[in-house]
Amino acid sequence: MKLKKLKVPKFIHRDDLGEFEFFDVEILFDPAVNNIDVNTFNQNGDEYLLSEETIKKLAHDSAVRFFNQRNKEIVTQKKPLTVQEMKGIKNFLGVNGADLGKLIGLDKSSVSRILSSTNQPIMHERAMLLLERFYDEIQTPGYSQIVLRNLKEEKKSKYQLDLIEPNVSIYAIAEYLIRVFEKYESAVTNLKLQKLIYYAQGIALGNYSEKLFPENILAWEHGPVVKEIYDKYKVYKKGPIPPDSSMNIDEILSNERVKKILDETVSIYGVYTPWFLREKTHNEPTWFETAQDEVISDDKMLNFFRSQFV
Repeated sequence: MKLKKLKVPKFIHRDDLGEFEFFDVEILFDPAVNNIDVNTFNQNGDEYLLSEETIKKLAHDSAVRFFNQRNKEIVTQKKPLTVQEMKGIKNFLGVNGADLGKLIGLDKSSVSRILSSTNQPIMHERAMLLLERFYDEIQTPGYSQIVLRNLKEEKKSKYQLDLIEPNVSIYAIAEYLIRVFEKYESAVTNLKLQKLIYYAQGIALGNYSEKLFPENILAWEHGPVVKEIYDKYKVYKKGPIPPDSSMNIDEILSNERVKKILDETVSIYGVYTPWFLREKTHNEPTWFETAQDEVISDDKMLNFFRSQFV
Protein backbone atom coordinates (compact mmCIF):
# COMPACT_ATOMS: atom_id res chain seq x y z
CA MET A 1 0.00 0.00 0.00
CA LYS A 2 1.48 3.31 -1.07
CA LEU A 3 0.18 6.29 0.87
CA LYS A 4 -0.10 9.77 -0.53
CA LYS A 5 0.54 12.97 1.39
CA LEU A 6 -1.81 15.92 1.38
CA LYS A 7 -1.92 19.19 3.30
CA VAL A 8 -5.52 19.86 4.26
CA PRO A 9 -6.58 23.48 4.83
CA LYS A 10 -8.30 22.85 8.18
CA PHE A 11 -7.88 20.16 10.81
CA ILE A 12 -9.45 19.87 14.28
CA HIS A 13 -7.31 18.34 17.05
CA ARG A 14 -9.22 17.14 20.13
CA ASP A 15 -7.89 15.85 23.45
CA ASP A 16 -8.48 16.37 27.18
CA LEU A 17 -7.01 19.85 26.94
CA GLY A 18 -9.71 20.94 24.51
CA GLU A 19 -10.45 21.37 20.82
CA PHE A 20 -8.07 23.35 18.62
CA GLU A 21 -8.20 24.26 14.95
CA PHE A 22 -5.08 24.04 12.78
CA PHE A 23 -4.35 24.87 9.18
CA ASP A 24 -2.28 23.13 6.48
CA VAL A 25 -1.93 19.86 8.37
CA GLU A 26 -0.34 16.97 6.48
CA ILE A 27 -2.37 13.76 6.31
CA LEU A 28 -1.59 10.35 4.77
CA PHE A 29 -4.19 8.41 2.79
CA ASP A 30 -4.56 5.44 0.49
CA PRO A 31 -5.83 6.71 -2.91
CA ALA A 32 -7.29 3.26 -3.58
CA VAL A 33 -9.64 3.74 -0.64
CA ASN A 34 -10.25 7.49 -0.63
CA ASN A 35 -9.59 9.90 -3.44
CA ILE A 36 -9.10 12.85 -1.10
CA ASP A 37 -8.28 16.39 -2.19
CA VAL A 38 -8.14 19.70 -0.34
CA ASN A 39 -11.68 20.60 -1.35
CA THR A 40 -13.39 17.33 -0.46
CA PHE A 41 -11.51 16.30 2.72
CA ASN A 42 -13.93 15.25 5.46
CA GLN A 43 -12.09 14.75 8.74
CA ASN A 44 -14.93 12.76 10.28
CA GLY A 45 -15.71 10.64 7.22
CA ASP A 46 -12.53 9.99 5.27
CA GLU A 47 -9.97 7.32 6.14
CA TYR A 48 -6.55 8.83 6.73
CA LEU A 49 -3.48 8.61 8.95
CA LEU A 50 -1.20 11.09 10.65
CA SER A 51 2.53 10.62 10.89
CA GLU A 52 4.07 10.30 14.35
CA GLU A 53 5.81 13.63 13.81
CA THR A 54 2.50 15.33 12.95
CA ILE A 55 0.76 13.81 15.98
CA LYS A 56 3.51 15.09 18.28
CA LYS A 57 3.40 18.55 16.71
CA LEU A 58 -0.38 18.81 17.04
CA ALA A 59 -0.20 17.72 20.69
CA HIS A 60 2.58 20.22 21.42
CA ASP A 61 0.88 23.11 19.62
CA SER A 62 -2.42 22.31 21.34
CA ALA A 63 -0.63 22.36 24.70
CA VAL A 64 0.83 25.77 23.90
CA ARG A 65 -2.60 27.14 23.00
CA PHE A 66 -4.16 25.64 26.11
CA PHE A 67 -1.48 27.19 28.32
CA ASN A 68 -1.83 30.60 26.68
CA GLN A 69 -5.62 30.50 27.01
CA ARG A 70 -5.94 29.07 30.51
CA ASN A 71 -2.84 30.05 32.48
CA LYS A 72 -4.05 33.51 33.51
CA GLU A 73 -7.53 32.21 34.38
CA ILE A 74 -6.08 29.51 36.62
CA VAL A 75 -3.44 31.75 38.25
CA THR A 76 -6.06 34.41 39.11
CA GLN A 77 -8.54 31.68 40.17
CA LYS A 78 -11.07 33.04 37.69
CA LYS A 79 -11.66 29.56 36.30
CA PRO A 80 -10.08 26.55 38.08
CA LEU A 81 -8.24 23.68 36.45
CA THR A 82 -10.59 20.74 35.86
CA VAL A 83 -9.97 17.03 36.36
CA GLN A 84 -10.22 16.50 32.59
CA GLU A 85 -7.56 19.14 31.99
CA MET A 86 -5.36 17.54 34.65
CA LYS A 87 -5.66 14.27 32.75
CA GLY A 88 -4.70 16.10 29.58
CA ILE A 89 -1.60 17.55 31.22
CA LYS A 90 -0.72 14.11 32.62
CA ASN A 91 -0.96 12.60 29.12
CA PHE A 92 1.10 15.45 27.65
CA LEU A 93 3.81 14.89 30.25
CA GLY A 94 3.77 11.18 29.37
CA VAL A 95 3.69 10.00 32.99
CA ASN A 96 1.59 7.64 35.09
CA GLY A 97 -0.28 8.68 38.22
CA ALA A 98 2.54 7.81 40.60
CA ASP A 99 5.10 9.83 38.64
CA LEU A 100 2.69 12.74 38.29
CA GLY A 101 2.47 12.73 42.07
CA LYS A 102 6.26 12.89 42.37
CA LEU A 103 6.32 15.90 40.07
CA ILE A 104 3.84 17.89 42.17
CA GLY A 105 4.49 16.49 45.65
CA LEU A 106 1.51 14.13 46.03
CA ASP A 107 1.37 10.42 46.78
CA LYS A 108 -0.09 7.96 44.27
CA SER A 109 -3.38 7.48 46.14
CA SER A 110 -4.02 11.24 46.27
CA VAL A 111 -3.47 11.55 42.52
CA SER A 112 -5.77 8.56 41.86
CA ARG A 113 -8.45 10.09 44.06
CA ILE A 114 -8.30 13.40 42.19
CA LEU A 115 -8.30 11.79 38.73
CA SER A 116 -11.25 9.54 39.59
CA SER A 117 -13.40 12.41 40.89
CA THR A 118 -16.24 13.78 38.77
CA ASN A 119 -15.66 17.26 37.43
CA GLN A 120 -14.11 18.48 40.69
CA PRO A 121 -11.86 21.56 40.37
CA ILE A 122 -8.22 21.03 41.37
CA MET A 123 -6.92 22.88 44.45
CA HIS A 124 -5.32 26.13 43.35
CA GLU A 125 -1.91 25.35 44.87
CA ARG A 126 -1.76 21.95 43.15
CA ALA A 127 -2.95 23.45 39.86
CA MET A 128 -0.16 26.03 39.98
CA LEU A 129 2.50 23.36 40.57
CA LEU A 130 1.06 21.30 37.74
CA LEU A 131 1.08 24.28 35.38
CA GLU A 132 4.71 24.89 36.26
CA ARG A 133 5.64 21.33 35.25
CA PHE A 134 3.43 21.61 32.17
CA TYR A 135 5.18 24.80 31.04
CA ASP A 136 8.61 23.22 31.58
CA GLU A 137 7.57 20.31 29.34
CA ILE A 138 6.29 22.67 26.63
CA GLN A 139 9.55 24.59 26.65
CA THR A 140 11.76 21.48 26.86
CA PRO A 141 10.10 18.25 25.64
CA GLY A 142 11.24 15.35 27.82
CA TYR A 143 11.96 17.63 30.79
CA SER A 144 9.58 15.74 33.09
CA GLN A 145 11.37 12.45 32.46
CA ILE A 146 14.70 14.08 33.26
CA VAL A 147 13.33 15.39 36.56
CA LEU A 148 11.87 11.99 37.45
CA ARG A 149 15.12 10.23 36.59
CA ASN A 150 17.05 12.61 38.82
CA LEU A 151 14.56 12.16 41.66
CA LYS A 152 14.99 8.38 41.42
CA GLU A 153 18.77 8.66 41.36
CA GLU A 154 18.84 11.14 44.23
CA LYS A 155 18.78 8.45 46.89
CA LYS A 156 21.42 6.36 45.12
CA SER A 157 24.10 8.99 44.83
CA LYS A 158 24.85 12.43 46.18
CA TYR A 159 26.25 15.36 44.28
CA GLN A 160 29.58 16.58 45.53
CA LEU A 161 29.53 20.14 46.76
CA ASP A 162 32.83 21.97 46.45
CA LEU A 163 32.00 25.44 47.70
CA ILE A 164 33.79 28.71 47.41
CA GLU A 165 32.91 30.53 50.64
CA PRO A 166 30.13 32.98 49.72
CA ASN A 167 30.70 36.60 50.64
CA VAL A 168 27.42 38.25 49.62
CA SER A 169 25.51 39.95 52.42
CA ILE A 170 22.12 38.33 53.08
CA TYR A 171 20.82 41.79 54.06
CA ALA A 172 21.89 43.25 50.71
CA ILE A 173 20.17 40.35 48.94
CA ALA A 174 16.96 41.02 50.86
CA GLU A 175 17.11 44.75 50.17
CA TYR A 176 17.70 44.16 46.45
CA LEU A 177 14.61 41.94 46.26
CA ILE A 178 12.53 44.47 48.21
CA ARG A 179 13.54 47.24 45.81
CA VAL A 180 12.73 45.12 42.77
CA PHE A 181 9.16 44.61 44.00
CA GLU A 182 8.87 48.27 44.96
CA LYS A 183 9.90 49.19 41.43
CA TYR A 184 7.04 47.12 40.03
CA GLU A 185 4.64 48.52 42.64
CA SER A 186 4.18 45.10 44.21
CA ALA A 187 5.44 45.26 47.77
CA VAL A 188 6.85 42.07 49.28
CA THR A 189 5.99 40.58 52.70
CA ASN A 190 8.35 38.82 55.10
CA LEU A 191 6.80 35.44 54.21
CA LYS A 192 7.33 35.94 50.48
CA LEU A 193 10.80 37.40 50.97
CA GLN A 194 11.86 34.31 52.92
CA LYS A 195 10.73 32.00 50.15
CA LEU A 196 12.41 34.07 47.44
CA ILE A 197 15.70 34.01 49.36
CA TYR A 198 15.38 30.22 49.72
CA TYR A 199 14.76 29.82 45.98
CA ALA A 200 17.63 32.17 45.15
CA GLN A 201 19.94 29.89 47.13
CA GLY A 202 18.40 26.92 45.30
CA ILE A 203 19.02 28.47 41.88
CA ALA A 204 22.60 29.30 42.85
CA LEU A 205 23.19 25.68 43.91
CA GLY A 206 21.19 23.99 41.17
CA ASN A 207 22.34 26.09 38.23
CA TYR A 208 25.75 27.33 39.35
CA SER A 209 26.92 24.76 41.92
CA GLU A 210 27.72 27.37 44.53
CA LYS A 211 26.09 29.02 47.52
CA LEU A 212 24.84 32.57 47.33
CA PHE A 213 25.06 33.37 51.05
CA PRO A 214 26.50 31.57 54.13
CA GLU A 215 23.55 31.91 56.55
CA ASN A 216 21.59 28.78 57.46
CA ILE A 217 18.11 28.13 56.07
CA LEU A 218 15.84 26.63 58.74
CA ALA A 219 12.80 24.39 58.27
CA TRP A 220 10.13 26.41 60.10
CA GLU A 221 6.41 25.76 60.27
CA HIS A 222 5.64 27.98 57.29
CA GLY A 223 8.54 26.81 55.17
CA PRO A 224 12.25 27.63 54.77
CA VAL A 225 13.43 30.69 56.73
CA VAL A 226 16.66 32.62 57.19
CA LYS A 227 16.29 33.68 60.84
CA GLU A 228 18.49 36.77 60.49
CA ILE A 229 16.13 38.16 57.83
CA TYR A 230 13.01 37.11 59.72
CA ASP A 231 14.22 38.93 62.84
CA LYS A 232 15.02 42.09 60.93
CA TYR A 233 11.63 42.36 59.21
CA LYS A 234 9.26 40.72 61.71
CA VAL A 235 8.18 44.17 62.86
CA TYR A 236 6.16 44.42 59.62
CA LYS A 237 4.26 41.21 60.47
CA LYS A 238 2.12 40.28 57.42
CA GLY A 239 2.39 43.73 55.86
CA PRO A 240 4.60 44.99 53.00
CA ILE A 241 8.26 45.74 53.69
CA PRO A 242 9.38 49.21 52.55
CA PRO A 243 12.78 49.67 50.91
CA ASP A 244 15.65 51.15 52.92
CA SER A 245 17.23 53.79 50.70
CA SER A 246 20.13 54.20 53.12
CA MET A 247 21.36 50.63 52.57
CA ASN A 248 24.23 50.19 50.13
CA ILE A 249 23.64 47.29 47.73
CA ASP A 250 26.50 48.01 45.32
CA GLU A 251 27.92 44.54 46.01
CA ILE A 252 24.79 43.14 44.32
CA LEU A 253 24.57 45.66 41.50
CA SER A 254 28.25 45.24 40.61
CA ASN A 255 28.18 41.43 40.70
CA GLU A 256 26.72 40.25 37.40
CA ARG A 257 26.37 36.61 38.49
CA VAL A 258 24.58 37.39 41.77
CA LYS A 259 22.29 39.91 40.10
CA LYS A 260 21.45 37.35 37.41
CA ILE A 261 20.53 34.75 40.06
CA LEU A 262 18.29 37.20 41.93
CA ASP A 263 16.61 38.43 38.74
CA GLU A 264 16.05 34.83 37.67
CA THR A 265 14.50 34.11 41.07
CA VAL A 266 12.07 37.02 40.71
CA SER A 267 11.24 36.00 37.15
CA ILE A 268 10.41 32.40 38.08
CA TYR A 269 8.90 32.75 41.55
CA GLY A 270 8.01 36.42 41.97
CA VAL A 271 4.58 36.10 40.33
CA TYR A 272 3.30 33.77 43.05
CA THR A 273 1.53 34.76 46.25
CA PRO A 274 3.28 34.31 49.60
CA TRP A 275 0.90 31.52 50.60
CA PHE A 276 1.37 29.67 47.31
CA LEU A 277 5.15 29.77 47.80
CA ARG A 278 4.65 28.47 51.34
CA GLU A 279 2.62 25.52 50.02
CA LYS A 280 5.14 24.90 47.26
CA THR A 281 8.04 24.63 49.71
CA HIS A 282 5.98 22.24 51.87
CA ASN A 283 5.93 19.83 48.92
CA GLU A 284 9.69 19.86 48.46
CA PRO A 285 11.97 17.31 50.21
CA THR A 286 14.34 20.04 51.35
CA TRP A 287 11.62 21.09 53.84
CA PHE A 288 9.56 17.98 54.59
CA GLU A 289 12.63 15.75 55.05
CA THR A 290 14.14 18.18 57.58
CA ALA A 291 12.96 18.20 61.19
CA GLN A 292 11.17 21.39 62.22
CA ASP A 293 13.51 24.20 63.28
CA GLU A 294 16.56 22.27 62.03
CA VAL A 295 18.98 23.49 59.35
CA ILE A 296 18.20 22.45 55.76
CA SER A 297 21.51 20.94 54.68
CA ASP A 298 23.53 22.04 51.68
CA ASP A 299 23.41 18.48 50.36
CA LYS A 300 19.60 18.44 50.43
CA MET A 301 19.44 21.81 48.69
CA LEU A 302 21.98 20.83 46.07
CA ASN A 303 20.41 17.46 45.25
CA PHE A 304 16.88 18.80 45.03
CA PHE A 305 17.63 21.88 42.96
CA ARG A 306 20.00 20.02 40.65
CA SER A 307 17.04 17.75 39.83
CA GLN A 308 14.89 20.81 39.08
CA PHE A 309 17.33 22.68 36.84
CA VAL A 310 19.01 19.89 34.83
